Amino acid sequence: MKFIVSNYGLFKKEELVKAIERIQKRLGGLEAKNAIKFLKENNLTDSFRILLHYYDKWYLKSLYDRENIEAILNKIPCPTVDIGNVEKFCTQNA
Repeated sequence: MKFIVSNYGLFKKEELVKAIERIQKRLGGLEAKNAIKFLKENNLTDSFRILLHYYDKWYLKSLYDRENIEAILNKIPCPTVDIGNVEKFCTQNA
């Protein structure tokens, strides 16, 4: 999240608001409103967190809509990964 905030946070707020407004229908009215509100309050982290959730969802959808998805993805078995620790790590480093 820090990388996204530090890079996309350099854009002018007006440009970011316009971009959010363009995806408002798919993002949802309340989420768009909250993302813009956070942006105007200089709370880029929470604004971008909303947007990242949206983009992750659409990225995954477009990925799985592709033909021959198995040929594109490289699955790495991780039998010793504890999902609880992964979620804790991701939350702490967001």
